[in-house]
Amino acid sequence: MFHQLQAFIYRNIVGTYHTVEHVGSTAVPGMAAKPIIDIDIVMRDGKFEQIKNRLIAAGYEYEGEKGVPGRESFRMKDPGLKGALAEHHLYVCAADAEELRRHRAFRDFLIEHPEWAEKLSAHKLELAAKLGDDRKAYQAAKEPMVLEIMALAEAGAA
Repeated sequence: MFHQLQAFIYRNIVGTYHTVEHVGSTAVPGMAAKPIIDIDIVMRDGKFEQIKNRLIAAGYEYEGEKGVPGRESFRMKDPGLKGALAEHHLYVCAADAEELRRHRAFRDFLIEHPEWAEKLSAHKLELAAKLGDDRKAYQAAKEPMVLEIMALAEAGAA
């Protein structure tokens, strides 16, 4: 599903990006995850307005930083787009953005350390069973382990 989304994005923002990356839990093989794909567009310098305008023309709505500096958020707005593409979170970041670095570090650490991916997966499944559809409670309960993994990823340790 990521590759289908990636191809769609590539076609709509030609010449404005360095790469379009799959990040988050769905980027980690075997990881338990909601069926929502997290995508970071790594933009070329000075290309944000062009990317923004092209994504809006392609059926997205711009949502701003949403409290995360250096990460611009977009969501599918066009109903036809929602039916044709997998659900996803789409972000645009500069190549040197801190949030992009964090997304990559988290993803890469979990890929390189499957024992942590398994541990986080089990924790997420347990929380989902316990908390049901209470997304806020789920996020809050998951956060300590995510922060622990992030600290390990940033330290380069297992």
